[in-house]
Amino acid sequence: MTTLLNFIVNEDLAHNDRALNYGDGCFTTIRCYKGQAELLGLHAARLYNDAKRLSMFCETEGLTANDFRLLVSHGAQNNFSKTDHDYYVTKILISRGNGNRGYAPDDPSVPTIIISHHHLADTKRSPMHIGISDVSLSQQRLLAGIKHLNRLEQVLAKLHLKKQRGWDDALMLDEQKRVIELTAANVFFKVGDVWYTPELTKCGVSGVMRTCIFEYLDEQSIAYKVGDYHLSFLATASAAFCCNALSHLRIIQSLEYLENIIEFDTAESEKLSIQIDQFISLDLEEQCKENT
Repeated sequence: MTTLLNFIVNEDLAHNDRALNYGDGCFTTIRCYKGQAELLGLHAARLYNDAKRLSMFCETEGLTANDFRLLVSHGAQNNFSKTDHDYYVTKILISRGNGNRGYAPDDPSVPTIIISHHHLADTKRSPMHIGISDVSLSQQRLLAGIKHLNRLEQVLAKLHLKKQRGWDDALMLDEQKRVIELTAANVFFKVGDVWYTPELTKCGVSGVMRTCIFEYLDEQSIAYKVGDYHLSFLATASAAFCCNALSHLRIIQSLEYLENIIEFDTAESEKLSIQIDQFISLDLEEQCKENT
């Protein structure tokens, strides 16, 4: 029986590793607390689905979603011994492995898994002021939603962001000017009594926190819709926030759009942020009980 732990390497990637040469792989970044991974099941599902869509492992390996759950749990527990902090970050990167020169992968390939430990930056929760990035996201349905290793669009967007005074982040659009995401977070906005978030079937990263929020909204019977939305629609919103696995929810207070500043009410987003934090804490408590 194959275990993903057998694919973990502790040394630097080889010069011919496909992650280095082609960005051929996927990853997830996990907020951990005292050896436990927040959103464990969602991170495991992400790695399982992304690796499957990229055909990273041979079907004969017989890997299941539970194998990836064990991998995430192992990474979180193993990294706790490397830190003096209760909260820390575990990154799990899956590469297709070493290969010969050229785009075509070896058959069979032997994937490599890198687990790294990082300090959790002080994720300030103060309301954000954002603008519109000059970098458009290209469309590729085969890669849409996947947190793959090709992140040049985000790198360019971050470089653009550095030049903007007063922006905490930038909203990224696709080539049809539809709202997709921020540089490293998904986005939600409220119009009327409904929360809206962009469809990610053509481009963008489907974040685990986005999925967590869907689960909470479903549980609480709070209305939300997923679809294609342009900036003109977002400009009518009363509230907005962004989210990712490390900072949870961050409230968006204002958007710079067409030389105007659109102000959002922060009260509703603040309330939802508290509720989501509690939702995640309860899930973490259940996980701890399972492990005792």
